[in-house]
Amino acid sequence: CYTGSLEHAMRFLDAFPNLCIGFTGCISFPKASALRDVVRAVPLSRMVLETDAPFMAPVPLRGKTCHSGLLPLVAFAVARATGRPLQDVSQTTTENTLRLYRLPSS
Repeated sequence: CYTGSLEHAMRFLDAFPNLCIGFTGCISFPKASALRDVVRAVPLSRMVLETDAPFMAPVPLRGKTCHSGLLPLVAFAVARATGRPLQDVSQTTTENTLRLYRLPSS
């Protein structure tokens, strides 16, 4: 999961044209405003969602065991931070994951 600076994220994206940056539930934490700035700057086409299970469950389940079933809450946090529709975030990040891991789409 990415928790670095905006400057580093942009440098990584520029240096590696096929790179996707992964975000977890930590983007929903109240004190993660700098990380939400990164989420707003990273193109949705270069983003994937992660859980980092069993840690970093998103708000409102922070402190609980994290699992892949909580990915919709991570998508919601991205949508909220970026002002994009949840459906767009979910669909695009799913497509990115399928492409990144060379998985067939259904």
